[in-house]
Amino acid sequence: MKHRIYILAATVTAGLAFATVAWLQARSAAGAQTSLAKLAPRQAELAHQLALDQERINAADAEQRSLQAMRVAKPASPTAAQSGQAKIPVLDPKLAATAEAIARTPWRDVVLEKNPELQSRYLAVKRRDLGMAYGPFVAELGLPPDQAGRFLDIKLAEAENAMDLNSTMRARSLTDADPAVQAMRRQSEDATQGSEREMLGEAGYQQLLEFERKIPAREYVSGLAASLVFSGDPISPTQAGQLTQILAEASETYRNGAQAASPGLNLNEPIRTRQPGRESIDSTQALAQARTVLSPTQYAALEAELLRYRSLVELFNVLRQAPGDPITDFTIVGRN
Repeated sequence: MKHRIYILAATVTAGLAFATVAWLQARSAAGAQTSLAKLAPRQAELAHQLALDQERINAADAEQRSLQAMRVAKPASPTAAQSGQAKIPVLDPKLAATAEAIARTPWRDVVLEKNPELQSRYLAVKRRDLGMAYGPFVAELGLPPDQAGRFLDIKLAEAENAMDLNSTMRARSLTDADPAVQAMRRQSEDATQGSEREMLGEAGYQQLLEFERKIPAREYVSGLAASLVFSGDPISPTQAGQLTQILAEASETYRNGAQAASPGLNLNEPIRTRQPGRESIDSTQALAQARTVLSPTQYAALEAELLRYRSLVELFNVLRQAPGDPITDFTIVGRN
């Protein structure tokens, strides 16, 4: 009798165990299906974003091939070959000089120096902007709040000194090449550097110099990161630091010991000097290294931007070679 009871108890226990396992498996399967259902829209969204990025890359590649074909097929101009690039004055010399003076006038500074209240508000905003720009540096050094405030005071005083110097130059009709201006600028820079060295120490000051050399690359990465916030694949702080270093090292000016160039497009200088345009950084090098630290979605966004800049530079160079094109022949008389 006891033997039968044991068998019956074992049978019931085994049945309960099997039922429990089956219930747990069913519950796990239901949970997995629910999770997959939640992930499905997200997966579709990411696939759509990748498709859009790929379309932009394909469009940039097509534009680049088209520009290269235009460059190869472009016939030489007999007139240009015989007489060279003729300069065509399109403005009266006096009007041209006036237009250039207006273009070179820093109107913001002019307005601020005539309105003390507006200048005070501007400096308050400038201090906030400096806090945002140098926030990573302050965090990197672990400066306490009082020292961080003193550091911002030094940087704000530097900005005020620059405004005062520019005001003096306008009042006395001086240029940057004037020895008096150069002496005042060196004096201001020496005072700023001395204050920074005293507060940060030599090691901290060297870190500051390196931080400031990367500011253009860091600002570009911040803009790229902002564009990816709602993509579902934002750039992490670690990735931002790695990408900043990659873009800085792709800049020739940074490699030569100066401040890195911004990866963004800037054709103002080539237009002003009537020289061929060029990429501000080595985009091929930057993209090869960025691929190792960015996700496919992040990399596609960066690649689309850099390839677009490259195509626009090539387009600019094609246009400037066209006979009679204003990019090549437009000359403000009296500039040279």
